[in-house]
Amino acid sequence: MTKAQDKLKMHVFRCAQDVSKNDPRIDHHMHKILNVMDGQRSLASIAFLSGMSMSDFQKAVKSLIELELIMPVETAEVLTE
Repeated sequence: MTKAQDKLKMHVFRCAQDVSKNDPRIDHHMHKILNVMDGQRSLASIAFLSGMSMSDFQKAVKSLIELELIMPVETAEVLTE
């Protein structure tokens, strides 16, 4: 595993805004991720909980970031919540 992959594995993300279940921009893979994203779990644990292939998971996370629907949580936020 490269340093970049290892660093991303430990990133924690949270929803940047409320997302409607009927939002046409969100596919079923993105919904799976949003349903388990709580601002405390790492991307690695969310990938495991989602049950998706790594390829599908990575594409969905990338789309969620590009749509600005999720954002990284600062380390201090994770430790204090």
